[in-house]
Amino acid sequence: MFEDPCVSRFLSFKARIIYRSLERICRYFREKGYGIGFDVFAPFLSPFVGQDLAKLSGLCDFMKPMMYRATNAPAGLPFETEMLLRETAGNDAVARRHFFNILGIDMNPAGKPFDLAFSVRELEAMIASCACPVYAGVEINRMENVAEVFPDYIEETINSFARTGVRGLVLSWNLLSAPEENVVKAAELIGNR
Repeated sequence: MFEDPCVSRFLSFKARIIYRSLERICRYFREKGYGIGFDVFAPFLSPFVGQDLAKLSGLCDFMKPMMYRATNAPAGLPFETEMLLRETAGNDAVARRHFFNILGIDMNPAGKPFDLAFSVRELEAMIASCACPVYAGVEINRMENVAEVFPDYIEETINSFARTGVRGLVLSWNLLSAPEENVVKAAELIGNR
């Protein structure tokens, strides 16, 4: 929800354009007998990119929100949040603090994974509002200064996300480049479910 009616109308218009376009595309693939899944932004970011997740969920068989808490690259929560703030608030410390207050979390310190409790609440709210199953995207790859992902992070994330009611998890990025210890930890955790 946005107080400024101009912003609300703009984002609503953007979401309608995306919905109508996807509706036509989905109809084409359904006629061919294909299933449809949407790779989407985290719920708090989705309005800014024109994704009305509740409405879009009626078009697909499942959704996978990109809940990449440790990734400082496109689709990662730290990166996308910083880009949104940079483009809207610049270096205004008060605006940045207000943004994080609205989310109900502390400002994300550089190099740290995005707030886990907030990410869990995001998934729970998405599951409650969507007409299709939700599969949470979790990164298991590791890249220095981009995705500092280690087995303890994977365990914390998978265990917490699994308790939200998601239908499953999607191990993301390039699994062939993920460190073996991360793949082993993910397999162990998923195998125990």
